[in-house]
Parts: sequence; C-alpha cells; structure tokens
Amino acid sequence: MSVSDFNKLTTIDELNRDVEKWSHVQDDISTASVEISYRDTVELNADITGYERYRDAWYPRVKKVKDDLYLLLYMPGQFGGKELYYVTSRDGKHWNAPELLWENNEEFVHTFGPLKGKSDRYVAVNPDACVLDNGEIIAVYEIRPYAGYGQAAYLDLNGVYMKRGTVGADNSISWSGETKLTCGQAWEPFIWQRPDGLVEIYWSNVAAYVEKYGFDRKKRSTGTSVIYSDDNGHTWTPSIEEGKKNNYMYIRAYQEKVGDKIPYGDNADGTPMYTEAVPYFGGQMPSATALYNGKTLLAIEVHYLDGKFHTSLTTSPEGGNWRSLGMLEDYSDSEYVIKHINGAAPYIATFPSGEGYLTYNADSKLRARLVSPDGKTLNPYEFHAAPKARSCWGASQIVGSHKMLSVFPNAGDGSGRGIFIYTSYLNHRINANKYADGAYGNDALFVGSESQAQMTVQVAHDENNVYFLINRLDLDLTDGDTVTLNIGVAKNRYYAVTADFNGVRSLKLCESGEERELPLCGSASVKVFGTVNDGSDEDEGAVYEIVLPKNALELEGAGAFKLRPELENKDGDTTCTDTLNGTDLADVATWPDVRLD
Repeated sequence: MSVSDFNKLTTIDELNRDVEKWSHVQDDISTASVEISYRDTVELNADITGYERYRDAWYPRVKKVKDDLYLLLYMPGQFGGKELYYVTSRDGKHWNAPELLWENNEEFVHTFGPLKGKSDRYVAVNPDACVLDNGEIIAVYEIRPYAGYGQAAYLDLNGVYMKRGTVGADNSISWSGETKLTCGQAWEPFIWQRPDGLVEIYWSNVAAYVEKYGFDRKKRSTGTSVIYSDDNGHTWTPSIEEGKKNNYMYIRAYQEKVGDKIPYGDNADGTPMYTEAVPYFGGQMPSATALYNGKTLLAIEVHYLDGKFHTSLTTSPEGGNWRSLGMLEDYSDSEYVIKHINGAAPYIATFPSGEGYLTYNADSKLRARLVSPDGKTLNPYEFHAAPKARSCWGASQIVGSHKMLSVFPNAGDGSGRGIFIYTSYLNHRINANKYADGAYGNDALFVGSESQAQMTVQVAHDENNVYFLINRLDLDLTDGDTVTLNIGVAKNRYYAVTADFNGVRSLKLCESGEERELPLCGSASVKVFGTVNDGSDEDEGAVYEIVLPKNALELEGAGAFKLRPELENKDGDTTCTDTLNGTDLADVATWPDVRLD
C-alpha cells in the first residue's frame, strides 16, 4: 500500500491502541514524555457556554465512565458552598449543562457547645468520584457546618459522605441518597478502586489532632487516613464508630513531621490552649494509583511550618495495604519516599504501560512530571499540563492507553472564571514491525502542542531499509511546512532528515554540535489533502512515507535507534517548531527508542 492509496489522514486517537499491560516498566523514564494536543483544549465558563453554574468553579475532577460518557465534578467558590455540581459529556470535549450533585438550603440550630442556640448550615466541598468495575459510580465529598467548622466541640458534625450513581440507557446519571462514612473534620477525599477490586477512600484527617490539641486557627496538623470496602462501597472498614473510639484516626496511611509549634487559639473559656510547643505533621490532599508490582503509589501535599507547600510520593508495602501509623509516628523516612517536590495539590495516575503521571500546582499553574513505574524516580523534566489555566487544585484522568485529560480551574484574570480541560498524549519507546506491503504497526509518536498543526510518526523496517509513515494534520498548508526526523545512532550523534511536500529536502549528519550535509538517499512520497499556499480554503493535511537505507544511517544489524521528530509549521507570518516535550536536541539520551522487532 502506498500513500496514494490513502483516502484519509490517521489521527493519534486511532493509534497506540495495542499496548500490553505494564509493557514499559523496564524503560528509562527520562525518555518518556507527555505532549499536549493544541487542538483539543476546552474551556468551560459562563460567558462561553451560557451556563452561570460555571462561574467561579473550583476543584474540578474528571472521570471516564465508559467510551461515550465522561463525568466532571466541581464546587462553586474556593471554599465550597451549598451546592456541588456535575457535568457529563459524550466525548470529553462537548459538555452538557451542569447539574446538581448535592444541595442544601436548610439551617439548623446548635443544641450544645459554644454555639448553642445559634443557627448554622451545612456546606459541601471537594467532590471526587470513582467508576467501579460494575459500571456504578461512587461520588464522595466532605460536609461541614459553616459556623461550627472552627470549633473542636463539633467534630462529629463533619465527615466524608458518599452517593452512588447509576448510568441510564441515555447516559443520564441517577444519584442515590447520601451516606456518612467518616466522622471528624476532613478535607479533600479521594476515591479509587484497586486492581484487586478493593475500593479505598483517602482524605486529609485533621480531626484526630484537633481532638487531642484543639483547633489551631492558623494551621492544622494533618495526616492521610484511609477506609476501604470489599463489596463495592456498601460497607466500609473501619466504620464510623471504630474511628471515633480511636481518636478519629481510622487507618493512618501517611504523615510527615514538619516541626513543633504552640497551637494558636483559645479554649472555650478563653484560656490558652497550650503554652508549650507540640509536634505538627503534614500529609493532606492525597491521591493514589496502582503500580505494576502490586503496590500503591500515594501522592500527598505537605504544608510546612514556614507556610510553603511541597509534594511527597510514597509506596505502600507489598499487596497495597497500609499499616496504620501511630498518632505521632513520622513516616517520611521510610523506604521509597520522594520528598520536597516543589508544588502542592498533587494528583497521580498510571498509564497501562506502567509510567506514572503526577500533576501538582506551582505558582498557580498546573505542572506535571512523569514517574518511573516503580514509583522511585521522577523524570527530571517538569512541564505545564494546563498552560492557560490559573489557580490551584487540578487533577488528571487516564482515558486511553496513552491519553489523559487534565482539568484545572481558571480563577485568574478573565471573565467567566471556569475550567480548562487539556488533552495530552504519552510518548515513549515504540516498536517498528517488519515492513510488508505497506503495513505499519499501531505504535506511534505524537507532536502537536505548539500550533493547530500536529503529526503522528509510525516506523517499520526490513533487512535493508527503515520506513517512516507520517500523518500531518494541518488546516493551512504552505511551502514553509516541513517535517524532520532526527535519528539518533550514538551519544550526541544523529542523522537529520527533512522533508516537505515535494519529498526529502536534506540529509545531515550531526555530532557534538557540528553538522555535515550528506547526499540525498532513499525515497519519499507525499499525498496532500488540500491545496498548498491557498489561504482561501481549509486544508486537512498530508501523509508522507519516507524510506531510508539502513546502511546510510549506521543501522545495519542494529536492534534499536533513537528518534526525535520535529514539525515546522508556518501559518501567516508565524512560524513555529514543535517536537517531543522534554527532549533535548543536544542530548540524544533523552529521546525515546524505536525498537526494531
């Protein structure tokens, strides 16, 4: 099959579908990267959509329920309120009107404690959800008394609650009544279902420390607690009663000691809480994911006494079950704890191939790093997961073998203040199958974060040649548009092959910053879907097949090579070059491998 036989362009969503579970756990994490799809960014705000419920949206969480149903949850206002919302979508791009997940307009009167006889109301914060293996949805959130939240006397009026959602034939979601799962002041519940079927809820537990030392009005000591269910959320262990008898600790999975300080606040009678320093801990806003070795990887925010926030990663013992820590036990020096990642509000997920995907907030921007499949090593490159968004409390969701959605509130300048949803793709080692009759495997690299133009690259080979199939999506084709394949064969040594719509333009050998022009070799064929240099129409793009002899690239007998594709795009007076995020042209070691199977 030649490119002339193509009747349409292939998109990245049609590729990378044949990934084997945990197939990249032995790869070097520094050669993997994530690329945003410039074309697929979605902004949901009141001005764009006309839905006022998007105004001042915070704490978004996105879930893939099934192939044609996505779920987005968020809260109105930075500190929650009397409503929580959810939104559904068929494709993760086009979203329906926000609906109520939770609402409360009623007041109540306190019957005891310092607020006795005074009116109060309940508010909800921090919604999250999990799609169970049976297709049901469990949504969790924290409820607290508005006025009584800062009072140790009202610990039992706080707690983590859940609702169960069922999906109808029309993709509508019906929610059950709510069930209270924990007692005590809590923040940021996170729910997921482990590969073994166990459902776990993690949350920031401040209640145990409040009960022991009182409510510090400037800073609370925190730890990450967990409860679990082995029957899809119908019963939970430990139960509410067991938690209260154990100082609200439940199972305490993680905490770091951050220092000693005197709690700031007064007792009900006006006397100081303490006159001597007591130990303080950090460990909040947890999220968890599964590692290939059966352990759980937990990401936690740590708030230090100097006011700075950092993120820590820790792995569970074998089997994924946590040992419950003691009240004053510091877990941060345990094995496989990565500390002092500069950022807050972490969220962790794992690709089916094994790489971890960590997002966190730094300088009011959603940053991201890849994590090795064993949870021990970070990719050194930090990138923006949601470049245009401003605020905190973002999240991510793996929605395909190589595809994820990242959500982040836009609470900075601009009208409407809503939510950004970014689509990104994982790039890592790909396999080149044996070439026969134009057949390429499903593995591909993706480039497309800098402009509307984007491309996929697939590779095949035979005894004598290497074959590259490139699908370029481009709405405005011009003579200035090129593709370049940088083919790494040794440390700081690579061949650069550049092609335009007429075929191969140049072949260069580059080594240690020096480059040398080589005679053209091999062949290239291009099929254009559109008209080059005609700005009056909208083009589709082009497909290229570039064939290069192995002996011209030092690849005879080779089992693999490095590849860094580049896309140059010219739209009007603007020209940009796009390539794999996090790779360095001067450092071939950072490029992903192409394995010649």
